[in-house]
Amino acid sequence: GKTTTATFVYQKLATEGSVKVCAYDADTRELIPSATITCASRRGSNPATFTKLPLGTYNPSASAPGYLSASGSVTLTDVDAGKEIDLFLVKSTGDVTVYVYDSETNRPISGASVSGTTSGTTDSNGRCVFKDIPFGTIKFSASASGYYSNSGTVSISRTNRSDTVMIYLDPIP
Repeated sequence: GKTTTATFVYQKLATEGSVKVCAYDADTRELIPSATITCASRRGSNPATFTKLPLGTYNPSASAPGYLSASGSVTLTDVDAGKEIDLFLVKSTGDVTVYVYDSETNRPISGASVSGTTSGTTDSNGRCVFKDIPFGTIKFSASASGYYSNSGTVSISRTNRSDTVMIYLDPIP
């Protein structure tokens, strides 16, 4: 007889794990303080770490005012039970610049009232800038003393986050 000796090393494998989720602005790469993180039916503020999760696949998501939601996927295994995932949220708003001109002279009209999703007044260049306008098609109306009112339409979307509309006002004779 020959004797064989075997040594067994037992390693306790994980049965649960954790997921850390961070939500960033896709353009600036900065953390979004107002983001809400959801994972496995639990909610947290940004960044959020969810612990004591059974092994398996999770689809964490993030949402924030003024942004489109984002989600990802992570799998916790017995040998890789701690995961981190970064989610990048794209803004759901854009900027609109409205110019108001005299239709006969093509000169800018200063002090014209402009209204759409919000309202403002044109500067000396006939310009009024609106920031953080929600995606969609927006009708802007312009009026000024001594002119007939008129309007123009602009569409803001993920692929067109900044646009300009020119509104020409006819002088009242």
